[in-house]
Amino acid sequence: PARMPRFASLKPFDPYRRRYAPLTFNDDEWDGSIADAFSRVHLGGSGGGGGGGGDVATVTSRLSAAEREGVQNVLVAGGNVGSEHATHISTPRGRVVISSVRGRAGRQGLQVGDVVTHVNGERFDGTAVDLDNWMRNEKTRSRGGEGDGAVQIVVNAEDCTAEALRLRALVV
Repeated sequence: PARMPRFASLKPFDPYRRRYAPLTFNDDEWDGSIADAFSRVHLGGSGGGGGGGGDVATVTSRLSAAEREGVQNVLVAGGNVGSEHATHISTPRGRVVISSVRGRAGRQGLQVGDVVTHVNGERFDGTAVDLDNWMRNEKTRSRGGEGDGAVQIVVNAEDCTAEALRLRALVV
C-alpha cells in the first residue's frame, strides 16, 4: 500500500489559526475499494471547497493504468476474478484527509493526503469540521489544565489498507 499506518503525538492546537496549526484537514469520500490503499491522495485546485475550511477544492486518488493492472492482479490473486467483492469491501463513505502539514507533525511522518482514522485512541468517523472543532476544544481544555496536553493521531489505519496487506501476504 502507498499509505501505511502512522502514529503522531502533538500538542493540542487551534486549527482555525491556520498560520500556526501543524495540520489542516479536508473532507474526502472513499469509494469502498481496496485499490484505494495503493494510491496517494492528491489535493488540488483552490478556492475553499472541501470540508474543513481549507484552501483545497478537490481531493483525488488516482492510479496510472499500469498501477491499476498491478493492483488488480494482487486483489484477485485469491480468485473471484471479475467479482465486485474481490475489489470492494465497503460502500462509499466520507473520511478526513490531511491537507497541510507543518513542524512537528511533519517530523513525525504525517503527510498531505494521509487519512485520519483514530484520534486519542478512538476511531474517527466525522467530518473535517468535526475534527477542527474537536481540536479547538482540546486546545481550550489544555489551557484550563484539563487533559494530558497531547493529542494522539493515527492515520491510514483504514479497512482498505488492512485488506490490501492481508491480500499481499497471501500472494507473497
